[in-house]
Amino acid sequence: MRLQTVIGIAVSALLLYLAARNVQLAEVLPLLSQANYFFLALAGAAALLAVWLRAWRWRYLIPDSQSMKTVDLFNATMIGFMGNNLLPLRIGDFARAYIAARKARVTASAMLATVVSASHTGATSPASSRV
Repeated sequence: MRLQTVIGIAVSALLLYLAARNVQLAEVLPLLSQANYFFLALAGAAALLAVWLRAWRWRYLIPDSQSMKTVDLFNATMIGFMGNNLLPLRIGDFARAYIAARKARVTASAMLATVVSASHTGATSPASSRV
C-alpha cells in the first residue's frame, strides 16, 4: 500500500473518531430504523446529477475541450466541492482547476479562468442551484 493511501486512511479514521466520539448509539439506532431511505437515496442521486450537469456545462467553457471527458471534469468538480467544504477561502476551486488542468494538459491558470467563469455563470443563472 502506498504511503499516501495509508496517510489518507489514518486521517479519515482520526476525523471520523473526532466527529463521532460523543454520539450515543443507543439514541441514534432507533432513529435510523425510522428513517425513510428512499428519500436519502433520491437526494443523493439528485446531488450527483447536479454535479454531473455542472461538469458537463464546465466542459463547454473550456477551449479545445474535445480532449476532455465529462467524467474527468466530474471528478475534479467533486474534489473541488469537497475542498470548498473542508478548507477555507474556496481553496477547492484551485484544486478543481489544478486537477482538471493536469488531465487536459493545459496551464492551471487557464483552467482557473474557466472555473471562475463557470462559478460566475452558475451564480447569475436563474435556474442554477448551489450544491
